[in-house]
Amino acid sequence: MSAGSWIRKLLGGSGTARGEKNKNGAGKKAKDNESGVAGFYYNYEGSVGGDNFRYALKSSNGVVIFSYESMEHRKAGEMTKEVSGSVLESLNEICVSCRVAEWDGFSKRNTGVCDGEGFSIGIVFGDGSDLYADGTNVFPERYGEFCERIHALFDPIRDELLTAIKEDED
Repeated sequence: MSAGSWIRKLLGGSGTARGEKNKNGAGKKAKDNESGVAGFYYNYEGSVGGDNFRYALKSSNGVVIFSYESMEHRKAGEMTKEVSGSVLESLNEICVSCRVAEWDGFSKRNTGVCDGEGFSIGIVFGDGSDLYADGTNVFPERYGEFCERIHALFDPIRDELLTAIKEDED
């Protein structure tokens, strides 16, 4: 299954993924999708024995659902929470300001690293088009800023989910 097919299946988009064969991504010529983010996932693959996790947002019929899954919290499985549409709007702003559109099709690996980290990101836009990028020990421009900002946006929601699970265990 191609990366584009997989993201569309996961997030419910349609159409053909752009840039799948361009390992450097769409680059400076990329234009932001004005229809806005309708679905999103970010996978982080940590070093051996490190934390691997996934953040996801999906919007359907005006309802936005955040989900979080982590190897660190395996027993909990996928945790979900309905969130305000402003979370999706904030994510869209992050994607625009970090020029994530330029990443479409980015797919690079540095195989010379024995222990490292990787990522994959998928976005479905309101018009049904999508974006996919991934890398291992190689990251697109502004990736660090993007990570800082999505953690600032999503970590408080994740923490609410983890607190609720801890309270259930007590």
